[in-house]
Amino acid sequence: MKTRLLFLAIAISTIICYTGCSEDEPEGTPTLIGEWATTAFDGEVETSVVVLGFPVSTTSDIEGSNFNYDFTFTETEVTTSGSYDVTVTTNIPGEGEQSETTSITNANGTATYTLNGDILTVNGVVFDLGVDEIDTDVLDADQDFTITFNGANEVRLVQNQTVEVDDPLSGGQINITIQTTTQLNRK
Repeated sequence: MKTRLLFLAIAISTIICYTGCSEDEPEGTPTLIGEWATTAFDGEVETSVVVLGFPVSTTSDIEGSNFNYDFTFTETEVTTSGSYDVTVTTNIPGEGEQSETTSITNANGTATYTLNGDILTVNGVVFDLGVDEIDTDVLDADQDFTITFNGANEVRLVQNQTVEVDDPLSGGQINITIQTTTQLNRK
């Protein structure tokens, strides 16, 4: 009789534990919520515009360094703060390659975001790209990033996006293609 009661107790405990454990969010699922430090940032910006009837395109390679730039994610907002250097190397047809390093200091911002699967959509600018020819305020639109976690403490944000802005000089459109990769480590 004691053996049957013990077996019954073990069976009931097993059933309760099995049905009570949720599989909606497995233990150890990475989350963005928290503080993150930028460890790497690079990208490419291509611009094209028609000037006096002729198409003109430029390509800028961008690389960040000397990061003291943090991201803080809550349930719905991301706040950025700090400083970093950005080196922009631009290839302008007929003028060749030009390179310039700019220190971005006191870079602060807050934007809302949504995360749908592996797509992070940020409503605002998270990096000043340091491209003098482009007013990055016009890029203050939703930015989409593909997000990849490497464990719980590393995340990579990859952006591949094209936007069109009005060209105040020609009255036409400037097409801007942005491809960036940002590496963040949990603080």
